Amino acid sequence: MRKSRANDPILKEQNRIYYLSHKSELSGKAIKRYYADPEKHKERSREYHKSNRDKINKTMRKYYQKNIVKMKEYSRNDRARYPEKYEDRFKKWKYGLSLKDYLVMAEQQKGKCMICDEVIMGNGATGKLHIDHDHEKGNVRGLLCYKCNVGLGYFKDNPKILLRAIDYLNEIQ
Repeated sequence: MRKSRANDPILKEQNRIYYLSHKSELSGKAIKRYYADPEKHKERSREYHKSNRDKINKTMRKYYQKNIVKMKEYSRNDRARYPEKYEDRFKKWKYGLSLKDYLVMAEQQKGKCMICDEVIMGNGATGKLHIDHDHEKGNVRGLLCYKCNVGLGYFKDNPKILLRAIDYLNEIQ
């Protein structure tokens, strides 16, 4: 039975030496192959990642644990440099809403809160509208200012409680 050469330390060392001595030539060829048909390489990469997801995740977790301080520092710097990227990811994760969709909604509302009609975005205003969503179904209802969004939360999104609050305000005035 023939022995596999995949784990042969001598072969690995020979390959490493060859690669180091021909690195620029090899990387140049790889770049030419990539640019000859980039979609083919992207598709191969996607397929590899799809079929080896567990292996890749395990390797990444291992690397992260080994370099946790470095990774946290990188994440902090990245978050500071690209806040819109992280905001977009969060909105997609929590509400299923991309930053593009959010901006379209804000434009449709003319940058105003749907409850109090205060201009929060645009026309010189620098605030941001908060995403109001149904906590049970998870669907997005609209964009509100901070105070109105929190107010709805305090009223437990319950119209009956809100109507009693309106009656109360009308009675005391």
